[in-house]
Amino acid sequence: MHIAHIVPSLANKGPIIVVMELVASFIGHGHNCTVFYFDDKIELSFNCPIKRISKYEKIDFSKFDVVHSHGIRPDRYIFKYRPKENPKILFVSTLHNNIFIDLKYEYSRSIAAVFGRLWLKWISRHDILIALSKDATNYYSKWFSQNKLVYAYNTRNLDITQKLSEEDLKVIVAFKGTSFLIGVNSMLTARKGIDILIRALPSLMDYKLVIVGEGKSRKSLQKLSKNLKVENRCLFVGYKPNAYRYMAHYDLYAMPSLSEGFGLVLLEAAIYNVPTVASNLPVFMELFSPNEVSFFALENPNSIIQAIIDATSNLTMANKMNQKFHTSYSPELQYNQYLNIYNKKF
Repeated sequence: MHIAHIVPSLANKGPIIVVMELVASFIGHGHNCTVFYFDDKIELSFNCPIKRISKYEKIDFSKFDVVHSHGIRPDRYIFKYRPKENPKILFVSTLHNNIFIDLKYEYSRSIAAVFGRLWLKWISRHDILIALSKDATNYYSKWFSQNKLVYAYNTRNLDITQKLSEEDLKVIVAFKGTSFLIGVNSMLTARKGIDILIRALPSLMDYKLVIVGEGKSRKSLQKLSKNLKVENRCLFVGYKPNAYRYMAHYDLYAMPSLSEGFGLVLLEAAIYNVPTVASNLPVFMELFSPNEVSFFALENPNSIIQAIIDATSNLTMANKMNQKFHTSYSPELQYNQYLNIYNKKF
């Protein structure tokens, strides 16, 4: 099978990581993949041909059995250039987020209203729309028929032999001291809810927080930590490639997101057997049970304090989380899910 993936860039972001994992699985099973991208930002490596294109450059779709787009610009590109003939090509889009919700958090309510409707229009010409969970399928069923909607869970295939540099490790060890270390690997935006963690620190005197990532909320988060007098227990290390390497040094991982299309970093925590706290988003609670992840209520952000204490004292949850990854979210399972989807046309 010949598969084309179209992405905005090769940046180290969740949706592009998903494509990287997918490409690796399909090539490992003898298929051919090509990745097309728009922006000259290359942070991830793909073991297949890659080609930068402009939004005005037409791909020769006839070379492919499946054309798979990821994101608003790739979806718009397919809407514009999909040939009306040649029904043998399957056009697919993975919906990596909840369109209106995430656009509202990242930009504004008005932008979400306008571009959300446009985005729905642009994906309407695809043959199949892949949501990342049952919850997301229900979300999109308001606009699309069940014949077009399917879901497939993401995976992670980590090289756990990769370690932190000596310099980075020294910083973490010195910062941790004898405290419990909470970790967050994330872009720093309001949607990620990291402020909830910082607000909880005054009530968690034995804990410190490491934040790996960069983004427009960094300054406001640092200011918040100073206002709450916990800046000495918050370490902002900035953007780091392969941030999952920090997992081995966390006593606890936290994902307090206000909205997510999936929980990719939850899978990384599961692989590393790290006890985990997460917000009670429906997608998170679909992926893992309360026996595997300690959930707190977004409607009561202070409940994160008890969730952190519970996760710290119940280490068996991490083992159950690790087992769940292998039985439900392994790379082989993801490959089979997508293969079944791609074969719908053949």
